[in-house]
Amino acid sequence: MSKSTTPILSDKGAPVVGTHHTTVLADVVAFPYRSRLSFEPLIERWEQRLRTGSKAEQRIARFYLDHVAECSQLRKPFESIADTITCKEEYELLLSSIFPTALATQEASCANVPFTFQDFYHTSAFNAQFEKGNLSFSLNHAPDLARNINTILAGVFILNECYHKRIKLDLPMIFTVTDEQSGLRNHFKVDANYGYVRVKVQGELPPLSDAEIDKLLSNIHDVALWLELLPPEQFEFYGLTKLRMITVTEDESLSRIKFNLLKTDTLFTEENIDILESQLRTLFQLPELKFGITAVDYPADPYKRQTLYKIQHHLTRDYSDDILVPEHEGSIYEQACRENDIVIIPDLQLIAKPTALEEYLTAQQLRTVIVVPLNDEYRRTIGLLELASPRANAMNALSLLKLQEVIPLFKIAVQRTRTEVQNRVQSFIQEHYTAIHPSIRWRFIQSSYHLLDNEEQSGYVEPIVFEQVYPLYAQADIVGSSDLRAAAITADFVKHLNLITRVLDVAIPALNFPLLKQVAHYVDTLRAELEDGVDSDEESRMMDYFNTEIHPLFEQLRGKHTQVDEALVAYFEQLDEELGIVYEQRKDYERSVARVNDVIAGYLDYEQRRAQDMIPHYFEKYRTDGVEYNIYVGQSLLPPGQTFSEIHLRNLRLWQLLAMCEITRRVAHLKSELPMQLQTAQLIFVYSAPLSIRFRMDEKRFDVEGAYNVRYEIIKKRIDKATIHERDERLTVSGKIAIVYTTDADKAEYLEYLDYLLHEGKITEEIEDLTIAQLQGVSGLRALRITVAQR
Repeated sequence: MSKSTTPILSDKGAPVVGTHHTTVLADVVAFPYRSRLSFEPLIERWEQRLRTGSKAEQRIARFYLDHVAECSQLRKPFESIADTITCKEEYELLLSSIFPTALATQEASCANVPFTFQDFYHTSAFNAQFEKGNLSFSLNHAPDLARNINTILAGVFILNECYHKRIKLDLPMIFTVTDEQSGLRNHFKVDANYGYVRVKVQGELPPLSDAEIDKLLSNIHDVALWLELLPPEQFEFYGLTKLRMITVTEDESLSRIKFNLLKTDTLFTEENIDILESQLRTLFQLPELKFGITAVDYPADPYKRQTLYKIQHHLTRDYSDDILVPEHEGSIYEQACRENDIVIIPDLQLIAKPTALEEYLTAQQLRTVIVVPLNDEYRRTIGLLELASPRANAMNALSLLKLQEVIPLFKIAVQRTRTEVQNRVQSFIQEHYTAIHPSIRWRFIQSSYHLLDNEEQSGYVEPIVFEQVYPLYAQADIVGSSDLRAAAITADFVKHLNLITRVLDVAIPALNFPLLKQVAHYVDTLRAELEDGVDSDEESRMMDYFNTEIHPLFEQLRGKHTQVDEALVAYFEQLDEELGIVYEQRKDYERSVARVNDVIAGYLDYEQRRAQDMIPHYFEKYRTDGVEYNIYVGQSLLPPGQTFSEIHLRNLRLWQLLAMCEITRRVAHLKSELPMQLQTAQLIFVYSAPLSIRFRMDEKRFDVEGAYNVRYEIIKKRIDKATIHERDERLTVSGKIAIVYTTDADKAEYLEYLDYLLHEGKITEEIEDLTIAQLQGVSGLRALRITVAQR
C-alpha cells in the first residue's frame, strides 16, 4: 500500500491553502503529462444545456453562465491552483452544479486537476472524513500499479478519446484514512468522474495499430511502454475530475484480512499478527481491541506441545506457554475446546470462579473476551482465536457475524502453518542430517518417482551419479592446531598435578597414611613425563588416573583432619564440574577454535546462499580445527532446462577466491577477541579435469568415482601438509592464501583474478610462484601464494 508521508502539493510545489488533511500519496509517481485545471468543459456542458435543454435546465444554465461571465478567467486554463483565488466565489458557485449543496454534509467528494491528486475543492463531508487522519492509497494489492495509476488512467483516457476505444476507467482504487488519535482506519472506494476532462494532441496523433493497443492493455504495469507509445510531449490534459469517496470500511477490512490469511507466513511473525490485529480493530471499530491466535491439539497429543507449531500469539503467553495443561482446567480456553463452541465473556470481572488465566487477563485490564475454537475436518480443535477489549460488553454474538466469512480462513491458515512447520522440520532433518543438498534434491525426487513408477523393481534403488562435474576445494586451517591443543592439555595436566601435590603436602604430615607418599612419588614421575608433551594415549591414561585413583583416595581422606578437608575443598573448586579435571587452557583453546569455526562457517553459509543464485551447485563443508569445503558444479547437477557453461565455473572460482580473502581478513580481526589467539592458513586447490561423483547410500554422502578421479582425492588430502621445494617452509602460512594448481592454464586464469584483486585492494603486491616439494605419490604441483590485505 502506498503510504502518505508529505503535504499535499499544488502544481507549483507549495501546500494548497486551506487543505483538509496533512498527508498524501508520496509513493505515487509524478504525473508525466502536462495537466491544467480548467472549467471550460463544465462551462461547455451548461452552454449545451442552454441550447438543447428543457426550460428548467435552460434557466439553470443561464444562471450559471451569467456568473461565469462575471469572471473571464474561468474561461482560461489555470497554470497554478493558487491563481484561482481571484475567482473563488464564481468557480465554487459553478461547481455547485456537480457538488449539490444539499449533499455537502453527506457526500465526501472533491475536485482535482485531471489525473493528479491536486485537489482544489472539497465538500464538508470530505473535510470531516480526511482532515484529522493520515491518508494512504492502494489498488487491489498491486503497489507498483498504484504508484503509476494516474499515468495508466491518463493513457486509457487517451485511447478512448483519441483512438476511439471503449475501455473502462473504473479501477478498484481505495483511499485509507488512519485516525491519528485512535489509530482506526476507514476505507473509501473512489468513484471518479472524468466527464469534465479533455485531452489536446500536440502535433500529429501518434499512429497506433490494434496490436500495439492490445500490447498496452496486456502490460498495464509496464509504464515505460505506455510512455513510449503515448509520449507525454504530445498530449496535454485540461479540465477537472470529480472524486466521490464511498465508505467500504467493513468490506475492505474483510478483504484485507482474507488477503493476509492467504499468505504462507501470516501466523509466523509478531509483525503479521500486529497487522491482523490492526485490521480487526478497523473491522470492529474498536481501537483497543486485542487479537490472539494459537495452535493447539485437542484432544491432547502426549507426544506434542502446542509450542511445536510456533503459532503462539495467545493473550496469556507471557503467563503460560501452554494454555491447555491440566492446571488450567476449567478456563475459558479449555471450555471452548471441550464444548467445541464459541465462548463469549461480556465481563471477565463477573466470572464466579476464574482460573489463573482469567485472573491474568483481568490483570491486563481486559473485560470482554471471545474465544473461537478452530477445527479441522475431523472436528478436532487445532487452534484458538481470541478477541478482547478493555471495555465490558464491547462485543457480543452479533459482532461475530462480521467474522463468519473469515473464520474458515483462520482455520485454513492455522492448518497450513502447522503443515509448513512439519515440512520445515523434515527439510531441516534432510538438510542437516543427510548429505542431500538442496541444489540437487531434484535428482533424489526424480529417483523416488522412478522407483514408484516401477513397482516391479521393488527394493532396487538406482545409483545416483553426477558425471563431468568440476570440483572446487578450499580450507581455512588453524595454524599449529595440534601443537596448541597438546600444549593446552599439558598445561592443564601440570596444573592438576600441582593441585594434587598441594593436597598431599598437607595430608602426609597430618595423617598416618603411608600410601600418600607413594602417590606423591608417582605424581612427580608423571609431572616429569609431561615435559616431553602428551599424546592421545597419555591423555587418556592421565584422565583415568585422576578419576579412578586420585579422587577415590581423596574421598577416603574427607573428615579425618580439618586442614586436609580445607585443602580438598580448595582442590575440587578448581576442577571442571562435569569432567572432574582442570579444564582451563584446553577450554580456552576449544572455545577459540569454536569461535573461529563459527565465523568461517557462518560467512560461508551466507555467501553460499548468494553463490547458489549464480549457478546451482553441490556444497558440503566440514568443521575440524578450521573449516574445509567441497563444491561440485556441472551440467549433470542441474535440473532439466538449465544450462552450465565455462563462464559459470570461472565465476564460481572468482567467488571462491574473494570469499577466502574475506575469511582471512575476518579471522585476523577476530584474533584479539579470542581467549587463545589463533590464526588460520588458507588453501585453494584448482583441479581443471572434470570427474564423476556417486552418492553412497550406506554413508549418505558423495564420493569421487573411478580410479583416475581418485587422484584428485589423494592430492586434496596431502597438500595441506605440503612444503616448498628446497625450503624448510610450510606452503600454508597465516594471513596468506595458497592456490595449488597443476597446469599452466590454471596459473594464467588465476593470475587474471589476482590482478583484479590487487586492483580492488584485497591483496598486496606480493605474489609468489612456488614449486611444491614432492608428496607421497604426487609430484609436479605448483602454487601461487598471496598475502591478504588487512583493511
